[in-house]
Amino acid sequence: MLAAKDVLAALLGQALPFLPGVVGVDVGFRQDGVELTDEVVIRVLVTDENNVPSQLESLTADTPFPVAVVQRDFTPLADDAPYDPVIGGGTVKAEHGGFLSPGGTLGGIANDALFGGQVGVSCAHVIASITEPVNILQGDPIYQPSLNRKIGRLYRWQDATDTAVFKFDDGIAFDWAIAEIGAYSGMARAKLGDSVQKRGKTTLRTTGRVSAVGLQPLGIGTPPNSFEIYTDDVANQPIFVERGDSGSLVVNLFGQVVGILTQKGIEYSSIATIGAPPPGAISGFATQMMTEGAVAGAADSVGISF
Repeated sequence: MLAAKDVLAALLGQALPFLPGVVGVDVGFRQDGVELTDEVVIRVLVTDENNVPSQLESLTADTPFPVAVVQRDFTPLADDAPYDPVIGGGTVKAEHGGFLSPGGTLGGIANDALFGGQVGVSCAHVIASITEPVNILQGDPIYQPSLNRKIGRLYRWQDATDTAVFKFDDGIAFDWAIAEIGAYSGMARAKLGDSVQKRGKTTLRTTGRVSAVGLQPLGIGTPPNSFEIYTDDVANQPIFVERGDSGSLVVNLFGQVVGILTQKGIEYSSIATIGAPPPGAISGFATQMMTEGAVAGAADSVGISF
């Protein structure tokens, strides 16, 4: 099914100029309203399910597996308490050229596999800037939670996986833990149906299950081979992510890091219209932490391990 997904993605990619609103293809669970079913389908992701290009039906007709169209919104999540020692799950910000970034989440602590020691981890779009060359940004100050507390300097980042690391300043204490989650160790790939959790600065600890894998983005900057996490308790925890949660490490039930949260999936209010739905997204997308085939994982892309 993943191979068929790649074939369909290549076909849609060629026709992309004639497919407004089509943003990706992956393999995941079919959605029924706000609930996920157990049926696995190839999903074509669109920005507005009420305005699906008419050509899409004919382009998917020869796909040998069921195809479903789902609405998703790939908006970067970049939105406060100080943590001493520094741990994952809290606010982190960067200063570039005298301007303080909006901020996001400090995912946690990792081993620097290139030069030794430990580094802090977040998203590139949170603490780095893809519009500036490396020699301008490298060494820029990192704060937790804001300007009154500098904790390190920007070290390395990779736009392709939206991952960045920073070096801690001398004297800054840190613990290998994530708020509300605790200790973590090792890495694994996220697989369809896995139960996972994250702790972000905005929505704090939320839980979900992997609802799709092998994302092939079309015409957008989302990292390839990302996976989606859908809230696992729609009734009691409808919101999985909100702005500011970018950079959160995604951890499985074995305490292994499986990804880094980069973007939201779909606003709860867009599929639950009765009453006054709370603001936020019912799902989010994360970059796989481990490499598979020719697609680099977040850890390999910036030279870290857990």
